[in-house]
Amino acid sequence: MSFWITVVIVLGAYHGLNPAMGWLYGTALALKQQSRKTLYLSLIAITIGHFLAIILSFTLYTLLQTYLYYWYLQVTCAALLVGWGIYHLIKPGHPKWFGFKVGTIGIGLWSFIIATVHGAGLMLIPFVTSPEHIIRYHKLGMAIGIHMIAFFLVTSAISILIYEIVSASILKKAWINFDILWAIMLIVTGVFILF
Repeated sequence: MSFWITVVIVLGAYHGLNPAMGWLYGTALALKQQSRKTLYLSLIAITIGHFLAIILSFTLYTLLQTYLYYWYLQVTCAALLVGWGIYHLIKPGHPKWFGFKVGTIGIGLWSFIIATVHGAGLMLIPFVTSPEHIIRYHKLGMAIGIHMIAFFLVTSAISILIYEIVSASILKKAWINFDILWAIMLIVTGVFILF
């Protein structure tokens, strides 16, 4: 397995593991409603939201690439990731306006917003650009597909395991804060883009 495939799988698994990406809300909603159907619909909504965030990032990147010299775009993407990572180190946390009083569409929207602001799509860009600085579209499709499979499998495994075994009260106590680790990964990826 090549280096870039391994990294794309790890990033997908990490996004799937991160409760901020939506599985915590989807699982809590399913537990509250005592509904496996809600759990499965939430997982689909979370995955779609994450996928759309990646597509948005790549679309913006492609449009900018058309109008900017690659070096400027490379430095801009690196600066955005490093800046966003530093911001998260200084001010960790997520919006407070979102709670458990939401349906599966709201959970999908949450997934889209968080994946977008976390730079989910931007983090994959270094792995699909060629030495000529043009996106390799066959690698792009493979990278997104591999990333999404890893994301979906990890998110689903955690959600189903918690739904079937753990109660909602334990879920609140077991919240994992990934903000610092995520901020560091954003900074490292931003630096990686420059090389």
